[in-house]
Amino acid sequence: MKERIYYYLIFVLLLCMIGCNPIRQAYKEPIKEKGADYLFSQLKKHELKFTWFSTKFSADAYFDKKKNSLSGNLRIKKDSAIWVSITPILGIEVARVLITTDSVKILNRTDNTCFLGNFKYIYSLLKTEFDFDMLQSFIIGNDFTYYENDKFKASIENKQYKLSTVGRGKLKKFVHGNENMKLLLQDIWLEPDSFKITKSLIKELKENRKLDVKYADFKNVDGQIFPFAEKFEINADKKEIKINIDFERVSINKVQEMPFNIPSKYRIIYEYGKNNHE
Repeated sequence: MKERIYYYLIFVLLLCMIGCNPIRQAYKEPIKEKGADYLFSQLKKHELKFTWFSTKFSADAYFDKKKNSLSGNLRIKKDSAIWVSITPILGIEVARVLITTDSVKILNRTDNTCFLGNFKYIYSLLKTEFDFDMLQSFIIGNDFTYYENDKFKASIENKQYKLSTVGRGKLKKFVHGNENMKLLLQDIWLEPDSFKITKSLIKELKENRKLDVKYADFKNVDGQIFPFAEKFEINADKKEIKINIDFERVSINKVQEMPFNIPSKYRIIYEYGKNNHE
């Protein structure tokens, strides 16, 4: 049971960071680099703007080199909730996940259980600081919302713009009691024509942890650009997790339902080991 919960939750967490082949668009070498402030303002200008987001997906997930093929539905209410229904390819729903700003709920239909936890559980799984805004941003392909943006340096690498920062911290009014929450090292690559993020790399040098997210197959959705292919790789504690995802039928700003009812026969498993049948 714990192993299944781990796989399902990790899969959802990593819906945020995935990419396929590099974008092959004509690149015009800039006459003069315009600097980090300009690049960051263009990044924000071209981010996906949404209140509601929904899509179907298919994915290949690799946990400890074991491949699992999945499909399902993903729905997001901005800054509020992330809902995912997971099925094997051409199969019946095996899990349903609801993540809010302070909670994690997982219905496991294979053994009639429901896990109830919070983001501390996510910290323990990923071995790193993680919050709702980061998860939402990775899924959508946007930059983080509530973090400092005045410490970036700009450069050009492999015909793409690159923004780099060390010690990017969360804005104090959004810290919620965790003053030490920082991304020790972050690099962001931007496609020079659309200013969309093509890659985001986060490292914790002291702990030797790395999170690498890539985005590709950009398409127009209601006048906005969204990556339909994403690739995620996380390396921590000598473990490697990879997920390749393809999205389809993306819908923006159409109100969605997020049903999450716990059947009376399901056994509830709490994060800290307290079990009951309520």
